[in-house]
Amino acid sequence: MAACALVLSPAAPVAAAAGGAVTIGYPADGQTVGAGPLTVTGSVALGGAQAQVVYAVDVSGSTASAPGEDCSGDGVVTAELDDFNQDESVGDTLDCEISGVVSLTAALRAVPGAQNRITVGLIGFGDDAVMADLDPGTATTAFTAPGASGGDSSEDSGGDAGRGRGVVPRITAVAGSLTRGTIGRETPQYAGSGTGFQRPLDVAATAFTTTGPRWIFLLSDGLAPVPDTSAVVAAGVRVRTFAVGTAATCAKGSALAVIAAATGEVCVRVEDPSRLRSGIGPAGIREVTVERDGRPPFPATVDGIGDFAAPVGTIGTGVHRIVVRVVFSDGRTAEARRWFTGRSGTRYVALGDSFSAGEGLEPYDDLLCHRSAKAWPSQIRLPGGREPVASDVVACSGARVVNAGTRQMTKTYHGRPTAIPLQNTSLGTDADLVTLTFGGDDVGFAEILMHCATRSRCMDGAFIEAGGRSVSLDDWTRVRIALAQNELGGLYRQIRSRVRPDTTIVAATYPHPLRIGRRPCAEGTLIAEDERRWIAGRIDEFDDAMLERAPGSGVLVADVRKDFAGHAVCDRDSWIGGLRTRRATDLSGDVTGAASFRPGEEGARRYAAVVSRRIAARPAALPAYRMGWRSDGGASAAESVAKPGAAAVRAAQRAEGTARTGPIRTAVSPALRAATRGSAFPAPVRAKRPPVPDALRKAVAATRITPVVVGDAAAMRHLRSCGSDVVRTEHVPFAAEGFTARSAVTIRLTGERAKDRTLATVTADDQGRATGWVRMPPDLPTGTISGLEVRGPNPAKGTTLGFAVLRGTDRSACVAHARKAGLLAATPPSLDSSAATRPPMTGAEEPGALPRTGDPGWLFPAALTGIAMIALGSLLVTATIRRRVR
Repeated sequence: MAACALVLSPAAPVAAAAGGAVTIGYPADGQTVGAGPLTVTGSVALGGAQAQVVYAVDVSGSTASAPGEDCSGDGVVTAELDDFNQDESVGDTLDCEISGVVSLTAALRAVPGAQNRITVGLIGFGDDAVMADLDPGTATTAFTAPGASGGDSSEDSGGDAGRGRGVVPRITAVAGSLTRGTIGRETPQYAGSGTGFQRPLDVAATAFTTTGPRWIFLLSDGLAPVPDTSAVVAAGVRVRTFAVGTAATCAKGSALAVIAAATGEVCVRVEDPSRLRSGIGPAGIREVTVERDGRPPFPATVDGIGDFAAPVGTIGTGVHRIVVRVVFSDGRTAEARRWFTGRSGTRYVALGDSFSAGEGLEPYDDLLCHRSAKAWPSQIRLPGGREPVASDVVACSGARVVNAGTRQMTKTYHGRPTAIPLQNTSLGTDADLVTLTFGGDDVGFAEILMHCATRSRCMDGAFIEAGGRSVSLDDWTRVRIALAQNELGGLYRQIRSRVRPDTTIVAATYPHPLRIGRRPCAEGTLIAEDERRWIAGRIDEFDDAMLERAPGSGVLVADVRKDFAGHAVCDRDSWIGGLRTRRATDLSGDVTGAASFRPGEEGARRYAAVVSRRIAARPAALPAYRMGWRSDGGASAAESVAKPGAAAVRAAQRAEGTARTGPIRTAVSPALRAATRGSAFPAPVRAKRPPVPDALRKAVAATRITPVVVGDAAAMRHLRSCGSDVVRTEHVPFAAEGFTARSAVTIRLTGERAKDRTLATVTADDQGRATGWVRMPPDLPTGTISGLEVRGPNPAKGTTLGFAVLRGTDRSACVAHARKAGLLAATPPSLDSSAATRPPMTGAEEPGALPRTGDPGWLFPAALTGIAMIALGSLLVTATIRRRVR
């Protein structure tokens, strides 16, 4: 009992000092963690001042040199992934500088609380220097959060609610517009073609808007004289330099080395820009130590915004106590305490989106993230294990890459918004196994499938407008995939940085959703063979990016495509659910069609089998993740490793099984990646595609895919309804988010038989939410699927799109239900959608807690029934005893 009391007791209050306060992030209070090596993490508040980083990127003429480099770090040189600014000079010095900005930003995004505690800016410099505008709207913004991808400042600090789904951080998008001498977006500016280091230092020093820690990350080939650094030194600004390109150097006396040394920083010789890290040194903190179970304190490392990490040795089972103590530069202190429990066994954490959460596999364990006990992470078996390993599933339906470690999701259940914790916060050094599925929601595969279910030749039709021209779905999807896959490397590095070097991390691919072959496939409308092949091709394009990018961070890939071949929708033995049209009974709740094209129960079992096999086939030891740079001007870690010969590469291929032929490649292990990097096999150069026009890339990046909720108004009023089916002239409520405030939002009916038409135009509210009623036309096609498309502008100067599907019916019972509910009248009925089906909140239920399936209202009648049965039993026993006594 004493141990239980210790575990459940609240954390000791933080002792605040004038300089700040300390918070323990991991382990959480009362948390149960795996026995073994443990690293305690947390943060120290530094008086509220933000940290700021300015990237100063060399855009002079010399950065056109040395093309053909693997700037993306995936082992091959391609126009799609290594021409970062789409100037047709593939893999030149400027491309590698931009890749460095992407990697450094990904590392900053991984810092807990980065959205509120770090801002970044960008300077392009030649013989002049100009500060980039990072706001795609009408305002001019010099700094933004490292993960901000929207068009308004409200997105920087909030969740996802009301803003649709963006893909690329603003800072990354603007960095991708850097070409020789210019910044292309958001406001085009000219920086000159020569090279000079004085102007970028001066411009950056005057641009900072914080009194907190400030850095300049200067990326250049180093071909310029040493500048005067007295101004930045006097201002307390630190300059870290990155030598990029074959001729760049950090040798003693070089310009980049002198600049860094003058401000107390280092010069980094970049070997692989995709592996750069952005650790920023502490300011205002003298030391942080962590005491465990009364033992001598362990020192912690602290970054520039106050986040700390301290390995505290190996913990055993039972209750443990940690005390974190901080000493500030002015001598004041802060302290925090925490109790937690160690347990034996494997700790397994499942991250990801709806594929990992179990969307469609009801009943759900919670109604926000749609996590299900039937999902494949709950069925993973370790080698030699007879039973599934216990899993901590934090995957959430609708999750994007940014929801892993940058921006919290906001889910709403019956009108009550709840912030979903960042998934990466569940990771720690006690994690033995991590699995994940991410990226499908960033691309919008589910919405693409719903769009194609109501149109023929969907990939060729106009999807958005860019520069006054129509963009086909094919072009849009290809660019969208290229943008999304650039985020995968940063995601994998974030996850790897939070766990041990020997923790097994497995990323699972996505299967082909529809049968490939000549036999017809009627899902919605008749989806032709070429459409199904096109969809499969886009899935392959994204899955292949996972196969290429995961090994660089020591992440294994479980490729499910081969096992699922022949078991897609329209196959006789399908493991994937088809199109779902169930309408919602709460406009703030379930998304219409959210469970479409997700693995069913058999699909979940097969997913688990593939991932379990991949875990069993992992290399005996995962090599430690290596940094891609050096700071002393000498040989880098990558160069100091002996280059293996062809025999070593082939041996690694045989051990990994990648030498097999076939249309589907298997995962490349870190061992194989280590063997092939720098070996006798040069990186292949793929066939070069035409560059993507900047207007197209910008329009695709600014597109937001938003969920659409279509309501069942009769059920919301507690009346009988036909559920998924709608009848002609029925009023149907809907809701969608992510539009420009007070903008016009158009709702259209789509489909081959529906005769594409506009049903209504509504005005979004001040939060960008569009709600209202649409009336089905009197000639609504029955017995088939029609689409409901919601379209309008968003704050990023792009288009927000949402898709749902409806099934028309002319059944007399359904017509009668709609008429009784008042849905066939000239005007729709009044409806309080937020309260129509809201369950009562019990005294034990905390606001914001994850709701569970089932209604707690059954407890009271069940208790009465139990009491009555006990009383009846007592009477029978008493009567029996009396008879025996007589």
